[in-house]
Amino acid sequence: MLKKFCERFKELRTEMGYSQAKLATMVKTNQQAIDRWERGINEPDMATILQIAAIFDITTDYLLGATNNMYNNEHNETVATINGNIYGSNNNIVGNNRINIKK
Repeated sequence: MLKKFCERFKELRTEMGYSQAKLATMVKTNQQAIDRWERGINEPDMATILQIAAIFDITTDYLLGATNNMYNNEHNETVATINGNIYGSNNNIVGNNRINIKK
């Protein structure tokens, strides 16, 4: 999980054009912490993971490597919810009982 997190975290940060220092300010930490997260030395706590997901407008499942679907259910057409799994129009599971953060 940590390897996938650090890869996705750095990719998202650079795609959004945020420096490590800018993102550190946004999540109330320092640039060194961001660098350690990107290199897989440390990982953020759950509250910070939720903040990061909200900043990038993605799911925590995607950020942590549990799915390749980066967006929450509002970006997908939901067809059915069965046993906590949310199925999209392509009959693939597009989510499960996760926390979605509103900006």
